[in-house]
Amino acid sequence: MIQSIVCVCLGGMLGVITRYMIVQRYVEWWGSVINGVLIVNILGAFLMGVVAQYLNGADSNSIRLICIVGFLGSFTTFSTYLFDLIQFVEDRQWMSALGYFLISNVGGISVFLMGYFIAESTR
Repeated sequence: MIQSIVCVCLGGMLGVITRYMIVQRYVEWWGSVINGVLIVNILGAFLMGVVAQYLNGADSNSIRLICIVGFLGSFTTFSTYLFDLIQFVEDRQWMSALGYFLISNVGGISVFLMGYFIAESTR
């Protein structure tokens, strides 16, 4: 268990530092945090596909924890969301995939707005 936590922490630290550096560089060049985050999300989705393919069937749980859970999980949660969604599709769990998609997107936007407006009304 301790080894797993260390792997996730190591990957997470590297992922969040990488995200921060990319977004900051984008802001310096183009002046937009939003587009920097968008770039990170798209890059993270691509990297999740590459890493998932290369680690498919790999015996090393430590490498999976460092790369997928730690690094890509902290680099962008968007890539983790896509990985989980694709797993449902690959397993032909169509209703689970649809439910996960709808809850993540519609539910996520809904609770974000709920929290936003609740916080706004208490200011």
